[in-house]
Amino acid sequence: MLECIDTQLAKLKSDHAHKENGYRRGEAYYRDGHCQVLTYARNGWEVLVLGDEEEEREVKIHLDEEQQLFPAKKGKPVDWDSEGIAALMQIREDLSNAAPKLQSEGKVYTREGMIKRVLEERREKAEKSRYKITFADNIYGEHILINDKGVRYRVTLRDFEQETGYIDNPDLQTNKLGTTKHIMYAFKALKSKRRTYDKLSKKYPFIEIFLDPPARLSHHLVLSP
Repeated sequence: MLECIDTQLAKLKSDHAHKENGYRRGEAYYRDGHCQVLTYARNGWEVLVLGDEEEEREVKIHLDEEQQLFPAKKGKPVDWDSEGIAALMQIREDLSNAAPKLQSEGKVYTREGMIKRVLEERREKAEKSRYKITFADNIYGEHILINDKGVRYRVTLRDFEQETGYIDNPDLQTNKLGTTKHIMYAFKALKSKRRTYDKLSKKYPFIEIFLDPPARLSHHLVLSP
């Protein structure tokens, strides 16, 4: 497989030498650590590539029965570009480092791939939910969210860029994602209500206490003043 990838990369280096430095750009993405393999399967890989302007793109590299490699969209071959080249370089590195072996069926998710998948599942549930939410007097909370079963939760929106926060339910305590479908819903609800957002205070009203031992397992406690 490595020989097959090396052959393809050599060909791409030659083919893209005159196409807006496509190969060099892809090589830069790879060398800068902007690639992460999400899944491995018998017939290919899925790779997340951070391209220009900090834009993430999921690249799918397929392997056909004749051991030919090609980028694909909706199962059909597309032209190689910088992101595809970067993805192929990252696949080569992972295979060289004894990454998970291809299986005859199904996919093998990397840790990052699994995190991405479970976040997407929660985001999809949040999109379909019909919760009720009462906002606090500031953008951070504690906001009161009531789910479709009438259960009340207190929600704190901590980081508006990464969209992480806190909620008093078991999911947040165990998933280690920094978010839940309820938190995702709260962020979307507040951001969609621009007038409400502008009216609320932007001062963070809590004191955070956290423990970060050598094992890098963090425990947070948020206290109201």
